[in-house]
Amino acid sequence: MSEPKDAVAGLSEDELLGCRFVRARGALPNTGAGGHAVNHFSSFADGAPWFAGWGTLALINAGLAQGKNRSGLIWFLLSLPFGPLATLALVVLPKVRSKMF
Repeated sequence: MSEPKDAVAGLSEDELLGCRFVRARGALPNTGAGGHAVNHFSSFADGAPWFAGWGTLALINAGLAQGKNRSGLIWFLLSLPFGPLATLALVVLPKVRSKMF
């Protein structure tokens, strides 16, 4: 009686990444200099955590700005291109005093 094979051992990299249905059936054309199929789904999925993290940081910066009596919208918009640099600026800047009269 033969031993059961490891389920992962016979799979290609695409199958391990969950892209088996896209490339195995030839759904994508061959492109590029190497003639390899391009998986358009993975290019979005690879960048999704980056955008989610950057957007979350922008929301956190907006809340931090409002806590220092600054415009949350302006700091949210500044955080989109500058990210952690905007966070550093918000942490270093003093709280704006509200006007008494």
